[in-house]
Amino acid sequence: MKLRSMILAILAATLISSVVFAQGTSAIEVKMAMRKLWEDHITYTRNYIISALADLPDQDAIAQRLLNNQDD
Repeated sequence: MKLRSMILAILAATLISSVVFAQGTSAIEVKMAMRKLWEDHITYTRNYIISALADLPDQDAIAQRLLNNQDD
């Protein structure tokens, strides 16, 4: 009986560590993707402000790309 309990404990620990590791990896990937989206938003907002203030011809294209970042 003691051997069976030990085997079950090892299996449970292995399963739990596998789930925690999988969630940790996924959380890192989500965090990196959100960071990339935020950096893109900052960049396109800055570019739009510069284009709008200087009345540059790329203003509409940058505005469209900025709005597309919401879909990303």
